[in-house]
Amino acid sequence: MKIVLILLTSFLCSYAGFSQFGPQQIISEIPSSLSFRVFSADLDGDGDKDILTASVAAQTVAWYENLDGLGSFSTGHVLISNLLDVRDAIAADIDNDGDLDVIATSGTQNIIWFKNVDGMGTFGAQQLISTEANATSIFAADVDGNGTMDIISGSFTNNTVAWYANDGLGNFGVPQIISTNAMSVNQVYAADINGDGDMDVIAAIAGTGAVAWYENLDGLGNFSAENVIRILAGGVTSIFAADLDGDGDIDVLSASQAGEEIAWYENLDGLGNFSSENIIIVGMGSMNRVYAADLDNDGDMDVISSSPNNFGNSYIAWYENLDGLGSFSSPNTITTEVDGPRDVLATDIDNDGDLDVVYASASPTDDKFAWHENLII
Repeated sequence: MKIVLILLTSFLCSYAGFSQFGPQQIISEIPSSLSFRVFSADLDGDGDKDILTASVAAQTVAWYENLDGLGSFSTGHVLISNLLDVRDAIAADIDNDGDLDVIATSGTQNIIWFKNVDGMGTFGAQQLISTEANATSIFAADVDGNGTMDIISGSFTNNTVAWYANDGLGNFGVPQIISTNAMSVNQVYAADINGDGDMDVIAAIAGTGAVAWYENLDGLGNFSAENVIRILAGGVTSIFAADLDGDGDIDVLSASQAGEEIAWYENLDGLGNFSSENIIIVGMGSMNRVYAADLDNDGDMDVISSSPNNFGNSYIAWYENLDGLGSFSSPNTITTEVDGPRDVLATDIDNDGDLDVVYASASPTDDKFAWHENLII
């Protein structure tokens, strides 16, 4: 196990990260809304990245138009304001008409989708995908290889990972069960883990602490039993899949709140046999979300994390992939001007060719969606 030993003093001295990213720029700040999930996509077809959000307490899914392609955002365009316990919102072309629709889920109710009526961000009424999911997390991928975007869901309350077949027009079938033994799913993700050309499913299973994957056995959506990558004693809150060591296959990342760590697992043979954990950071406060992207434009995948509690302080940080082989730097702080960060991602907000960082933060004193310009390049 490769471990990056990070002391508190070294973290507090990592202020170089501040100069690598610009100041906080607010997209939306609504007190007591519980800003929970953020997603980036071109929802109005004008070539720049807009922002899609889910706010739990406000029961709202909304999108914010990137007005000038430079990161000046509109007020929120609300798609729904009564989705009880909304937990996730994503964008994908559900009806194969060339624009991006919106999919959202409630942890206690339905998975629904909204048609992008004109390709310019005018959305229709909600359409039902499932009443049975109680999904905490959703992901869009072509599970059955027919060229349409299906939906994968994971449920924290009913311990189920499932997928829903799309006929290409946005009509979905009954749940296709992947697992009913995934105790308290925090997140699902899809990627081709074993290099056979179809989409496998990865899950962060909080109840058992498992980072696990399920093989798409035939490319049609018939899945194997759970393949455990690792059991984390502190539980797992987030996962991500990317080629972290530059060998052409998909590796897996995990974040743990109670375990206070970010780790990655090497896909040793490209077939889904994984190494033990390679620790990127440990013992520096709880870790809520993990994401991978090439922040410094050097051709390899760096890592971003959100931490809601670092000895009483919250922060967003990134870790440079130093050699392109998965040896990571100590944390470079993007911001500490945050309290209770939830979600984090990277996308080119200002159309300058590098990836900026966007996040959601939810606490009684800090309830917002915001972004920081990448100044590294």
